[in-house]
Amino acid sequence: MKYEIEIDEHRNLFIIYTNGAIELEVEKNMIYDVVSHPKWNSQYNLLFDHSKSSLENFQVIDIQKLSNLLKSHSDQLGLIKLAIVFSNDLNYGMGRMWEAYTRYDVKCDIEIFRTYAEAELWLIAH
Repeated sequence: MKYEIEIDEHRNLFIIYTNGAIELEVEKNMIYDVVSHPKWNSQYNLLFDHSKSSLENFQVIDIQKLSNLLKSHSDQLGLIKLAIVFSNDLNYGMGRMWEAYTRYDVKCDIEIFRTYAEAELWLIAH
């Protein structure tokens, strides 16, 4: 999987665009790159656009590992909004499973969306 981080300072967003099969090791690197970025602070919200990525090779244990990954960075992320976009049904369902494993054990507010536009609206709403 490849990813690119874009910072939208005007809207206080870190946006991560991904492409390809989602892999645990790459996800670890991606989260680390966000929380260790010199501009990162809890004034920013976070948007993962996985609309061009796939979770088709993931199993439940992998979803649990992804959940634990975010939990381990909860303090560094802080009280942010975190939106994730999955465009197809399988990825969206797996994303909702991840959300169920994660949402009550982190400080941030998490939502899974089917479209970028929906995620963006939720993130910029007060």
